[in-house]
Amino acid sequence: MRISLDWVSDYLPTNLSLTEVSERLTATGLEVEKAEVFDAVPGGLRHVVVGEVRSLRQHPNADRLRVTQVDVGAPEWLNIVCGAANVAQGQKVAVAMVGAELHPWGSESALVIKKSALRGEASEGMICAEDELGLGSNHDGIMVLSADAPVGQPMAEYLGLESVNVLEIGLTPNRMDAMSHYGVARDLRASMLRDGLDILWTEPTTVDLSAVKTGATRLTLNDSHSCPQYGALKISGLLGGQASAEPIQQRLRALGLNPINALVDASNYVMHALGHPLHCFDASAVQGEITVRRAHAGEKLTTLDGVERTLHAEDQVIANGTAAMCLAGVFGGQQSGVSSSTTSVVVESAWFDPVVTRAMARRHGLHTDASFRYERGVDPAMGLPALELFWTLIEAQFPDAKIEGLDWIHAADSRFQPTVIEVSMDRIAELLGDRLPDEACATILESLDIEVVKQNGPLWTLSLPVYRWDVRREADVAEELLRVWGFNNLAEPEGMRVRSQPEARRNAESLRRIAADYLVAHGLNEVMNLSLTRLSWFSNHPSIPAAEVVQVLNPLSQDQGVMRPTLLYSGLETIAYNLKRQEERLAIFEFGRRYGQNSEGRNEAGELGIWLCGTYPDAHYSRPNASANFGILKGLVCGLLQRFGISFTERPGTDVAGLWASRLDLVGLQGETLAYLGWPDSHALEATDVDKPVLASLIQWDALVAAVQKVRTSYIEPPRFPKVVRDLALVVPVGTAYGTLVDGLQSAPVKTLESVELFDVYQGKGLPEGSMSYGVRLTFRDTSKTLQDQQVEGTLKRMLEGAEKHCGAKLR
Repeated sequence: MRISLDWVSDYLPTNLSLTEVSERLTATGLEVEKAEVFDAVPGGLRHVVVGEVRSLRQHPNADRLRVTQVDVGAPEWLNIVCGAANVAQGQKVAVAMVGAELHPWGSESALVIKKSALRGEASEGMICAEDELGLGSNHDGIMVLSADAPVGQPMAEYLGLESVNVLEIGLTPNRMDAMSHYGVARDLRASMLRDGLDILWTEPTTVDLSAVKTGATRLTLNDSHSCPQYGALKISGLLGGQASAEPIQQRLRALGLNPINALVDASNYVMHALGHPLHCFDASAVQGEITVRRAHAGEKLTTLDGVERTLHAEDQVIANGTAAMCLAGVFGGQQSGVSSSTTSVVVESAWFDPVVTRAMARRHGLHTDASFRYERGVDPAMGLPALELFWTLIEAQFPDAKIEGLDWIHAADSRFQPTVIEVSMDRIAELLGDRLPDEACATILESLDIEVVKQNGPLWTLSLPVYRWDVRREADVAEELLRVWGFNNLAEPEGMRVRSQPEARRNAESLRRIAADYLVAHGLNEVMNLSLTRLSWFSNHPSIPAAEVVQVLNPLSQDQGVMRPTLLYSGLETIAYNLKRQEERLAIFEFGRRYGQNSEGRNEAGELGIWLCGTYPDAHYSRPNASANFGILKGLVCGLLQRFGISFTERPGTDVAGLWASRLDLVGLQGETLAYLGWPDSHALEATDVDKPVLASLIQWDALVAAVQKVRTSYIEPPRFPKVVRDLALVVPVGTAYGTLVDGLQSAPVKTLESVELFDVYQGKGLPEGSMSYGVRLTFRDTSKTLQDQQVEGTLKRMLEGAEKHCGAKLR
């Protein structure tokens, strides 16, 4: 949220520097993320001042130039050569001195004023025309000011176009009370009072409307819970197309808003000043009647953006006697909006239920300044002051404007009553780790509009302001005291006691760093995706039941409608995004969590996803057409498990519609699945708009972490005795997985078997029909002696018998 310090000074004039204000606001919880200077005119008219032409003579070497002596309030007059025909002695003019940076009208480049010589005459500045200052397109001559313009006064100050300091505040969602200049000034006031600084607090100067007549607009509330308060101010004698006053426009521009017209600008001004949204209806569309109701199912409304929307039965609308005029608290309607022909308006000031407003905004994919505030709960007490400020602005700009009437409906609502709670200052001291002086606590609470009703020793009874929806508990009060008192002002204890908790031998975070380093070293990039993902992917998934998908009740958008049940689709979406931007080499990984639910409740688990697509590893002259293949993916995953010392076996995976077209599973010694590897199926690729083959692996991170805890690392000396290697060609039925063959070979216990490696796969001429051949290298070693051939042959015989029984393997 952008805040203008010039605007804040309307309520709290202060001599604090920009740095001091930023530090105080940040300390109170309104973190200042950026501070900048906003120029009302490009360049800010710096080094441009009011000058007076004291003398004038013809240039000796140019007929169209004249040499002037200009008083700019400095000890010496400036010698300036001017070519304007209308320059004359005694004029007050705009003078750009040496060093000024001008941005002429229509020019993209800046003009820096330098000391120069024109036809032999020194020129120490420039007497400017309107377009040269960037104030307009007029270049008929120099800009002649009024005779009473003070010499030496900065032009920005003289024209009321001074630059202002603007702060960008990172506002947390609970701080609705600070979503305005008034609210920020209130926090700054509390910080200054804490330090005993003198302040001059000024409430907004407005016209009192409490005695205005009623009866101009008939109001009806069909649901007093969703809208317990509604006010309508009818004003006539307006010109809808009239631009707002320049000071209003400048303040809105400083916040990044584009001025539209006097009526819309006034409502935006009020919202950013006081934090309470207003909405202007053309009175001819209102037809003298306003009803706040729920929409009829299937009812249509064309909003201000020109989109025709089909309304939901739970939507809350503002309607006239026949049709909906706008989405209440979210977005206006096109037919009832203010236009250049508007001469009379009805201004809405209401309080809409945050839950209803939020659901409606999400349903229609709308996010407006008004809904942003209504969703968090505006201050109901600001309803009338907001209208009073609006009328004050309008009255100053429209001489013929008059109020036709102000009508209100106030329903009894407990939410509008101050909350009274009892807190223990002893417990608050325990929470803060320091006992704050009671007098300081009372002062802080008072500065935050929290009334101390009664003090009974350490027990204080507090009345909380309605607008502080986020303060309801003792801990909340402690937080309020702390943020104003300041973390840095808490007393430091003489010593600290730390209770250490037993931690896993190798915790998940340290393992995560090891895994990330391993994958990055192999050329992969880490990505981070949201845990919220698209509802459309899983609303009718072929293998993930909709009942097992965790849906978000009020999603920010349809793209964030569910908690992801798998990381697979997130990675594929990242692949698709990069493929569309001509990235040919994609090797990525992500740590994240997947979510689900069943009859026992909701659950979540960690996963590590790996995706390969295109040229991986990097192309090299020795392999110019290298591309990712299953062997490379398997090597990455197996290498990672081996890096942690985890023993595992391979198992053919089951194809899963919507997830895997072909899959291999890596299984731990306890039978737990450690990783899935394979090719995502066509459904997943089409859903994420991926048009190239992708290899993926989902490592079950929680299972991996648990397996690592059981690993015991030991050190052994290098082997002293030689190994014995046997290469075998084993014929098996077509379709037999290599892992199945290995299981068969290892079915007979062999202590001397060191490793089994695949070096060839063959199918074709020379083999029986329906058969294939695996080339397997077996390595044997005895750590205590040299193996004899007869020992190895006997071992081989037992292994071949086991393989034949297990999968029908025969020696070729």
